Amino acid sequence: MHMGKKKGTTKPARPPKPRRPDDPAKVSYLFGPGFADISRVIRSTTDKARTNIDDMTRDAVELSEGTTFDSMIVRAGWTACRYVYWLACCLGMVVMSVVYCVGMLLPQTIAFLCYELVGSVLCAAAWLTDTLFLAVLRISNVCDYCHKRFARPVYQCPNCGAKHRDLFPGRYGILHHTCRCGQRLPSSILDRRKPRRRLTALCPYCLAAGHDEIIRSAGSRTICIPVVGGASSGKTSLINAYAVSLITRRAGEHGLTTRFYDKAREQRFATMVADSERGFVDKTAVETDGQRASAFSMSFYLDGGGLRPSRLMQLLDIAGETFVRGDENEQQNQYAHCEGIVLVIDPLAIPQVKARIASGLRGTDAGSISASPLGDVMNALRNDIDANLARNRGKRLTTPLAVVINKVDAAPLLDERLGAPAIARFRQAEPERCANDLDTMDFLCRQFLVDMDMGDVVDMIQQRFAVSRFFAVSAIGHTAGEGRFMPRGVDDVIDWIVSLSDPALAKALAIHGFPKTKLPVFTPGIGRFEGIPAEAAQRERERIAQEQAKAQAKADKERAKRERKATGTAPTYPAPGAAPAPAPVPFTRPAPAPVPTPAPVPSPTSIPSAPEPVSRPAHPAVVPTPPPQPARRQQASPVPMPQAQPIQPAQQPAPQPARRSFRPQRTRPYRRSGTGAAPAQGIPAPDVPLPANGARSGAGRRDAQPPVPRPAVPQEPAPRTDQPSVPSPRPRRTRPRRTGNDHDSPRQ
Repeated sequence: MHMGKKKGTTKPARPPKPRRPDDPAKVSYLFGPGFADISRVIRSTTDKARTNIDDMTRDAVELSEGTTFDSMIVRAGWTACRYVYWLACCLGMVVMSVVYCVGMLLPQTIAFLCYELVGSVLCAAAWLTDTLFLAVLRISNVCDYCHKRFARPVYQCPNCGAKHRDLFPGRYGILHHTCRCGQRLPSSILDRRKPRRRLTALCPYCLAAGHDEIIRSAGSRTICIPVVGGASSGKTSLINAYAVSLITRRAGEHGLTTRFYDKAREQRFATMVADSERGFVDKTAVETDGQRASAFSMSFYLDGGGLRPSRLMQLLDIAGETFVRGDENEQQNQYAHCEGIVLVIDPLAIPQVKARIASGLRGTDAGSISASPLGDVMNALRNDIDANLARNRGKRLTTPLAVVINKVDAAPLLDERLGAPAIARFRQAEPERCANDLDTMDFLCRQFLVDMDMGDVVDMIQQRFAVSRFFAVSAIGHTAGEGRFMPRGVDDVIDWIVSLSDPALAKALAIHGFPKTKLPVFTPGIGRFEGIPAEAAQRERERIAQEQAKAQAKADKERAKRERKATGTAPTYPAPGAAPAPAPVPFTRPAPAPVPTPAPVPSPTSIPSAPEPVSRPAHPAVVPTPPPQPARRQQASPVPMPQAQPIQPAQQPAPQPARRSFRPQRTRPYRRSGTGAAPAQGIPAPDVPLPANGARSGAGRRDAQPPVPRPAVPQEPAPRTDQPSVPSPRPRRTRPRRTGNDHDSPRQ
């Protein structure tokens, strides 16, 4: 398919660029008047030479008209001489004019060019210094009305009110610009006596739109943080708690001073302090005046503590109704350049949470539930970002997003799922991955939204923002109207954004370091709030069981080693997985044999009788001791000591049976006649008699039996049916041997 240009169509013309209005400053001599003077001298000399040549030509013509000659030859010669004379005069005039111009302008031109070169180098150095100063120190301004960021505002002349749009080193001057009224204005940061920041600055975008908006942040670095959310979600309370804490307490503790942007912000802060004391904040009013901005900024400066330049904190607050409907009076351009975005979520507005805890809420908490659904809030934020950022859909926004779940003190359910008990539980269950409270809180907040059927919100944040962190806070700290503010976790929200955007300010405020862990530490999912601690407990039980098994095996090995040293026998170990053997029976020493009473000596007259057998002490029977077996780890019990036994009369020991040897029977292979196949291993040969007692026969043994005559063995024994038959091997294939008598060979 041809995708070329269609016939009959023309490319639309590019609209002409609007002509930039002339600056009311006088152009420097180096960038205009100097070259104009040189060209003026050259032009005047050229005009003078042209005038002289014209006069000479006119005089020559008049002279030729008044002279008459009779001869043609004389007239031709006279004309030729007159023309040569005129040509020589003209050439002389031109040469003298050039010599005059060069002689008069060459020194002036050389001096001016040197001066121009030095001035251009100085101007470039001043411009580069000014640009690097603004870039390195990140000096910028943010307009309160259009919320656009710019580095070079428009300065106003204090004498005549003229607006200088380019009050920087350039064609109007290096260190100073001269206004048309004659007022000298500083144009570079190198002028330390009269700094440029003391002049009245205007927003260039608002000035182009037709109205003047004064900028009071010239020469400072602006930190812009918009706070968005639904109506009654706690945005104003969050800004109130952070601003009061920073201005009244934290700045003074770290050697910083604060000053307000203007009188309106100072009065607004006084209202914030009063609201903080009474524990209640009024809702942000919807701006109905179309000439005023819908977003209100709480702006104040931070100076000292090694901060250069000073910092201007701008916390933007917009009414929730206006934010959700998207009917702001101005375009919200702050999302394109802000240091971070704070999204405030009211958990009581989530349907599942509201259904669980609505009956236990107090009257004030029940009446302050946000009426804006969380889905509408997320759609409004997405639309504002897409309208202000021309970004690729495949890339995520690099602006940090702090998601705040507010009002965690409103119900016990929120504290159990997001508060300190839940954090301590997960840190104890997973000490390696949940190494700090902030990372654990981030996962608990994400998991809470997933469990409350708000998983699409978590997914959208993960897909659209490259850097995000969740916080569970309470801006007031208790039910509204029951005492002064006692915020929980509010400072961490803004401090996290400040630590990412301005490390110098974070160091000046002694902000604790936030972990660099990749979030979330666990992937949220259904049932993971109860499943992760249960899995951790199961792993802990298995680990303890393994350690106990290892300790028991080590103890059994040591005990077997001690018994081997005591008895001189080789220890035996149970097979892996076998049940432990019972504990061995303690050895009891046998009772001593009684001393026999001597027989009475017979008298000589008595008839001697047969001597009675002498009784010997009883020999205890040799009881084989079972091999030591590893036993389970039990509480050690004292070994009973042998008790003294009463002396008993001697008894004749019972005859002991002869000990037999249970050595394995040596066998030799049995071969069938004619096959050469051997039976399976372990089958005794039929011509070898088996001993009667199972031991090896021999004449020198005490238990040797008389030889048994060997029966006649038939030459062809019948095959044995009790043993498996052994197949005969496959016969080897051999090649017939050729002899010399093979006359039938085809090769011959």
